[in-house]
Amino acid sequence: MNTILQLIESYGGYAISGIILLLVLFSIGYFIIYKKILNGKKTITLGRFVILFLFIGYVCLILGATLASRGYYWGETYRSYNLELFSSYREAWNEASLRMWRQIGLNIIMFIPVGFLLPFLHRKMKSAIKTIGISFLFSAGIEVIQYMFGLGVCELDDCFNNTLGAVLGYCIAMIVHIFLENGDKRGRNEPDGGGKRKVRHKWSYRLPEIMGFFSPILVTILVFHSLYLAYTFQEFGNLRNIYGNVNMSQAEIILETPLKEKNEKIKEMIYRSKVYTVEEAKEFAKEFYQERGINSDNMEVLVFEDDIQFYADQQYHYMLYFTRQGGTYSCFLSDEEEVSSREKKVIKGASALEEEKKAKTALEAIGIIVPKGMVWIEDEKEEGVYGWQAHMVEGDNYLLDGKLLLQYDKNGDVSKLEYKVISYLPYKEKEIISEQEACQKIKEGKWSYDGNVQTLRIIDITLDYKMDTKGFLQPVYQFTTKINQNQEPVVITVAAVK
Repeated sequence: MNTILQLIESYGGYAISGIILLLVLFSIGYFIIYKKILNGKKTITLGRFVILFLFIGYVCLILGATLASRGYYWGETYRSYNLELFSSYREAWNEASLRMWRQIGLNIIMFIPVGFLLPFLHRKMKSAIKTIGISFLFSAGIEVIQYMFGLGVCELDDCFNNTLGAVLGYCIAMIVHIFLENGDKRGRNEPDGGGKRKVRHKWSYRLPEIMGFFSPILVTILVFHSLYLAYTFQEFGNLRNIYGNVNMSQAEIILETPLKEKNEKIKEMIYRSKVYTVEEAKEFAKEFYQERGINSDNMEVLVFEDDIQFYADQQYHYMLYFTRQGGTYSCFLSDEEEVSSREKKVIKGASALEEEKKAKTALEAIGIIVPKGMVWIEDEKEEGVYGWQAHMVEGDNYLLDGKLLLQYDKNGDVSKLEYKVISYLPYKEKEIISEQEACQKIKEGKWSYDGNVQTLRIIDITLDYKMDTKGFLQPVYQFTTKINQNQEPVVITVAAVK
């Protein structure tokens, strides 16, 4: 609901402008030209007049949200299209992303008023084919314009969702129309042509018709609710960014490493991390600030889908960015200017061992202990960043994975901390597929890649782990490959759990 209200607030100006323009044109055309000059006799009812202006205003709002608001700043390089039906649904399912599902829902809801208003605009629009057809053409026109002028991705799913919304709107309109037409529950006595009179248009006689119009609404609700229940009750989450549909019909696959045969059942442990509730995250933030002597009585909290931003006060000082899945976080603990690693080494002349010792001391001063098994690194990608890393390091009945990075201010204190370390606990063993079965999935195109595949060389295969959308660490096969003539390796991930 908030998203819809934001849409109206952001682009309502386009609707108001369209209504004002239409009002001016209508006044000139109807009252001056038609009535005065041409002496026209036909009149427009107040109800139809209001519906016309509502419809035009809403169309302007849609055009403002989908076209006018984006601007032509992407250029030709952004022209893109996706004609794979239900691809957005598959992506939203695999990502378990509320944001993606919300976007799908918004595309459906956005066209409900279009399907609802058209049947009241003109009696010919009571035809389902005409109303749904016009709605589809309107949506398709928007997608084509987006592609032609580089205003967004032309997607078949958008047309489907918009048209579905129009269907739902049309069904609601026809149900309302039946009730309006049968406002008198007693019905009307009308001659039947044989001298007798009978009651017509009673709701009871039109109940099958009402149920027929209600059925698409019910089916849509049930489908989306079933998807929600299916995800809620499945044991594990979904693996992100590994599923796709690659055309491998003409591809040549070259194996440069042997595949292990499946002689017996293979089982691997599945691990899980803690997924924090919003309240648990708030408690963590309060303790974090309290332990470091930071007053958080007026703590500001911004809740997002997967992450929560905390600020110690309403002036947005001491930001803590908390990820609910795994409980990782990053934070700013100082407003002092940061000093680069190069400057540090020139000033201090410190070795890597001395730097690690100094970093541990700085972390201990703010109550942070480096977990056992982590290896000291110096991040080459960003100057001035120090820290440790661990990749699936086995501890006492847990797995450790992630990075702990820090930066100093000019006083030598920690100014920025990134604690991206997750401890995974054993959950249960599950049977996994063999390397041959995983390779078969690649041959069938059940992996993610943008582009055509002519040649696929498989160089190496390893069994690794990947976190799913419910915080479980699942085993996956990592295929190191080279595609076509590209020399850069491409890693293909295939789910291993049966």
